[in-house]
Amino acid sequence: DYLQRPAADSAAELASKAENLRRRFVDFEDLAPASAGGNGQGSDAGGNTMELLARWRDEVSSQDVLSRADSADVLRALLRAERAVAELQRSEAACSRRWTAMSQEGRQLNEGQRTLRAAAQKLRHRKSEVLAAAGSQRTEAWGKLADAAAAGSDDKQRLAAQRVHQQLIELDA
Repeated sequence: DYLQRPAADSAAELASKAENLRRRFVDFEDLAPASAGGNGQGSDAGGNTMELLARWRDEVSSQDVLSRADSADVLRALLRAERAVAELQRSEAACSRRWTAMSQEGRQLNEGQRTLRAAAQKLRHRKSEVLAAAGSQRTEAWGKLADAAAAGSDDKQRLAAQRVHQQLIELDA
């Protein structure tokens, strides 16, 4: 469409096409990288995509009709910019996939953390139950021993059993 011979078009159509082409250059200006890694298809602008687009935007702005060679150069600059945009889009898609994967991994880690916290809470509760049961069994056993020692006639044995029982109670506290 832009490379057709201008002789068949009216001045208004040419102005409209030139304006549309100018808008397309401006659209690519922000998206093109500073250097697209030259492939030898640039013109005199040194292989830099941004310089090419700026040069051709200025060139198209200053004239209503482009020569065939200029049209081919403009097309090469646009194709180069299009490749740069496509590369940026592929890079953005790859970043999006990595973000999605890392977000999923983060959710899984959070769920695993909640599971581990619940298991740790259950273990603490079970530990306290076991310690309480063991303490009551020790107290009961030492109470029976103290009763048996009290029933005997030996005062030394009874006094020793009471001291040991008292020390065990202090240790449990």
